[in-house]
Amino acid sequence: MASPPWRANGIVAEEVGFTAAKAELLRLTRMSCYAALATSSLDGMPQVAPLRYTVTNDFELVMGTLRTSRKYANLETNDRVAVVIWDDEMSIQIEGRFDEPDPTDEQRLRTHFANELPREAQLRTERPTHFFFRITPTWARCSDFSDEPPRVLTLDFIAQTETRGTFPVLTDGRQRPGL
Repeated sequence: MASPPWRANGIVAEEVGFTAAKAELLRLTRMSCYAALATSSLDGMPQVAPLRYTVTNDFELVMGTLRTSRKYANLETNDRVAVVIWDDEMSIQIEGRFDEPDPTDEQRLRTHFANELPREAQLRTERPTHFFFRITPTWARCSDFSDEPPRVLTLDFIAQTETRGTFPVLTDGRQRPGL
């Protein structure tokens, strides 16, 4: 069975530095269009929703939803979110902030989404209560289990730092020193 496209292009450990790591994570994030978005209700109840997404060159995750959805109500009361993107051998965790763009910026995001996912964008624009929003990352971690030892890339978008290492648990369950 052939591996998903990003399997052939897992974490590359040669380049270091925040800018190179951000570009690497951006490349990996673009290899999928499916994510789980976690939000929190007003009373603190966690809620998760599957969504399709695109990502801009500025690392804005672009998503869409109905203004009548639970996630929209959650986003309006608490802008902190978590996003997970994964397949059998790699996972990307992103923590960030929701932003409802002004009409001009929403049109830019809508155009970006339509260029990347035209059929999905068409379905979403047929609903007048649908709008596009962005998630701006504050922290991200990519765990690549395709190699032994599994590799980890962590980015702090606020401090603009990156950390690379190996996953602390071996595939046989023993603890690995490190992270």
